[in-house]
Amino acid sequence: MWMPLVDLDEDMGILKFASRSHDKGYLGTLPISEVSEEKFNRYIQENDMEVCGQKTMRAGDATGLTPEIYPIQTAAGAGQLKG
Repeated sequence: MWMPLVDLDEDMGILKFASRSHDKGYLGTLPISEVSEEKFNRYIQENDMEVCGQKTMRAGDATGLTPEIYPIQTAAGAGQLKG
């Protein structure tokens, strides 16, 4: 699960998921950089993986291994399940 603490759009860096990437095993660690982004994009393309995720998310929304968003209950009030 991943949950933003502020409202986000694609330009701000929403977490994306590469389908079937878990089948490939541990890929190691890389610092966040343009080099690592290029390496992962190349890896995703070479392995014909679909990338899924949301275009926008609100603070408190949660996403996981599927692209659906599930708002969770916060101190401000209860969210309704979507997806």
